[in-house]
Amino acid sequence: MDVEDDRTWDLSENDTVEKYKAAAAVTNDGLAFIVQSAKPGLNIWELCRAGDDRIVEGCKKLYTKLDKKGIAFPTCISVNNCAGHNSPLEGEGGVLQEGDVVKVDLGTQFDGLIAVGAHTFVCTTTPEQPITGRAADVICAAYYAGEAALRLCRPEHKASEVVAIIEEIAKVFECNVVQGVLSHQLSRFQLEGEKFIVNKPNPEEAQPEDFEFEQGEVYALDIAMSTGEGKVHQGDDRTTVFKRDPDQTYSLRLNASRQLFAEIKKKFPFGAFSLRSLEDQAKARLGIGEIQKHELVQPFPVLYEAQGELVAQFKFTVLILAGSIQKITAHPPPFVQSSHEITDYKINQVLKLGLKRKSNSAKKRKPKKKKKAAAATSAEGAMDTE
Repeated sequence: MDVEDDRTWDLSENDTVEKYKAAAAVTNDGLAFIVQSAKPGLNIWELCRAGDDRIVEGCKKLYTKLDKKGIAFPTCISVNNCAGHNSPLEGEGGVLQEGDVVKVDLGTQFDGLIAVGAHTFVCTTTPEQPITGRAADVICAAYYAGEAALRLCRPEHKASEVVAIIEEIAKVFECNVVQGVLSHQLSRFQLEGEKFIVNKPNPEEAQPEDFEFEQGEVYALDIAMSTGEGKVHQGDDRTTVFKRDPDQTYSLRLNASRQLFAEIKKKFPFGAFSLRSLEDQAKARLGIGEIQKHELVQPFPVLYEAQGELVAQFKFTVLILAGSIQKITAHPPPFVQSSHEITDYKINQVLKLGLKRKSNSAKKRKPKKKKKAAAATSAEGAMDTE
């Protein structure tokens, strides 16, 4: 990778912020495109391919002289109890059905600055009708947990607070947080930065060190909820999404593997990619085995909750700026009506927090007297915060 060492690439530079927002604009357009295009009977692989094409075309319109831009995470469309990473090759995968709970996950980068997003909606020919039942519950659980987590991404608050409120909101809607889902700090060329949040800690495993959020950081908050136990397993579907590990080296033996890895290094020096984006998918299926065996790439296997359960996911990119917390990737939530309601005082207080904040430098100045603040919006209004 051509990494310029003479730049900090932090959020104090306008160029950095603008490139994050450019990536977010393409990601948001991709999410909207998938939501609008999804119809009962449509092949999932066709929709994934169209989503990738939409990102590529969107990138062509911005920063026209920039070479380093494109897909940071390929379009994945996971339905009902499929928890994620479903990005089938041509002729593989199923078709969308009326009433499917659909999760779309994708990402874009400009100059190595990444904006990822995931959204859940219901595939239906009657979008004007509200979604009810357990589909509504799980969507509300994931959405409100994301909104609460977003408002805690500010200095003097800790990752453990995010974990706690995600769990509390899951209980309100009688759902469970999906195990194994992580929210990551983002940095240039890095989908998985130094800091990360385990949304559902496993008490039998070593826990990551708690940390405070800091001004200037960027995070991908990834929230996944389940109507089941939240325990996912690898399914029988072919793994098609991978991420290159630049720290690993190995002299591959098979000619097909060497040719494939050369293409991967050239096209995808960082970020995740789908085998669907490679020149010859037949050769890609043949050569990826040896490459994966020697850990030159990291797989994103297709994961499933128990049959009959539903999983909802919302993921968004957050910039912690000097004067605000900005959620730069999102799509308006679907029309749902859950039978459950958030009545807990502490949760509602978090949901009422504004996204404007004082910068670190402002704290040093003597505060001026202010008039009594107007009442904050209710938790029910959080659906309209986009």
